[in-house]
Amino acid sequence: ASGESILGRKKMRLDEALMVLNLEKDKVTAEAVQKQYERYFTANSVEKGGSFYLQSKVYRAKEQLDEFIKEQQQQPNNGK
Repeated sequence: ASGESILGRKKMRLDEALMVLNLEKDKVTAEAVQKQYERYFTANSVEKGGSFYLQSKVYRAKEQLDEFIKEQQQQPNNGK
């Protein structure tokens, strides 16, 4: 993995994505990611006096964790 997305930007590391959305690796589910994403994205809305920078971090974290979930689903036995 080169660590870059299609647009040439570096992808967020998994540990950073987990920190941004306040999740633990063994508790990552699509539902948990979506819930935390909505919570933090809304909380950091520019219209509410939040930060576009933080909103973009939340978005990138969700993007990384969605990819992580997809990879986990494609692996046979999921390590369990």
